[in-house]
Amino acid sequence: MTESPWNRLKITHTLRRRRTRGGEDELEWGKENCIQIKRIQEVAELFEDLKNRVSQFNMHISETSPSDYTSTHTQKFIVQVAIAGAFYPNCFLQGTVDEELASKELYGNDPRTTVVVCNLPPFAFLYYKQLQSLFRHCGQVKSISFDSSRAYVEFYRSSMRGSGVLPEVSLSLLLTQQRLPLHLNV
Repeated sequence: MTESPWNRLKITHTLRRRRTRGGEDELEWGKENCIQIKRIQEVAELFEDLKNRVSQFNMHISETSPSDYTSTHTQKFIVQVAIAGAFYPNCFLQGTVDEELASKELYGNDPRTTVVVCNLPPFAFLYYKQLQSLFRHCGQVKSISFDSSRAYVEFYRSSMRGSGVLPEVSLSLLLTQQRLPLHLNV
């Protein structure tokens, strides 16, 4: 089994070049290899369309795949940048921080010491100890307060730190950016 949709598209494209007849043979091959041929055809059309659009900017895709690690890594990076660019306006907006809105969102808690956990199951207060143990990896938890499906985890402010955001809060946010799900035993 291939490891990525990109490789599946390449294999399908190669097999299509080798085979002149399509139809039932191709559909049967797709079923045997758990590949939806219609979806692959749509992706192939999209790929060709994007290739034509990009060629208008004097950028061409080589037919030979890169053999060394650096080229592969560079290609993956370019794809990531292109995807980020495609979603740029909806991805993030950098602007001034509205402290009133932040305070309202945090239910009056200090944004420099508090992390919000959303989409908790009903009766979230029953998971107090589990939440405390989950955030213990980030730092010493001062308190956890609940508001319907949200929990507000507040960390202790050490006297050595200035008035900035606590490292515990930064670490918690970094962990959420990695999209690691928080598992609660229900």
